[in-house]
Amino acid sequence: MKTTFYMIAVVTALTACSEKPATPVAAPSAPAPVPAVVAPTATLVMPTDVRPTQIPATLTPTDQCSVDRVNGAAAAASLPISDRAPLTLHGWAAHVPSGSLPKLVYVEMVGANTRYVQATLGSDRSDVAEIFKKPSLANAGWDVLTNVAGMTPGTYALRVIQVHADNTGTVCDSLKALVLSANRS
Repeated sequence: MKTTFYMIAVVTALTACSEKPATPVAAPSAPAPVPAVVAPTATLVMPTDVRPTQIPATLTPTDQCSVDRVNGAAAAASLPISDRAPLTLHGWAAHVPSGSLPKLVYVEMVGANTRYVQATLGSDRSDVAEIFKKPSLANAGWDVLTNVAGMTPGTYALRVIQVHADNTGTVCDSLKALVLSANRS
């Protein structure tokens, strides 16, 4: 009797394992996070407190961007950072309706003072292309490698500024903020 029971249990378990899970019906509305390991493609760029002349005077708000990783970790709403190590940021930016990529991207750090740093463009973001069903967005990724030494301690909101081919600009609130510690020794 025990043998029969075990055989039934094994057959039931194998049958359950071979069933495929249901396919999700709704596609996610935003791209999946960047993989945990991101190849550094940016060179060290020092932030400036002078607004770059390439940024148009008028910026249209958009939500077509993301800051996905900070110093190699998944970005959260509030991110503690140190002024003793380089700061790395990774994300994506695009004009999704037209399927076009910006010609320039700047990350604006808004806090005690405002700093700008130009991003390196063209990182692979095939996830963005797949989510929006726009193959032209496969290289929508951007990377920043910068130094925050000398910045006033405090909280800095991160905004992504895109300069498009027609020299118009958009600004995207990433809904992320860096918290630079006041501990300096």
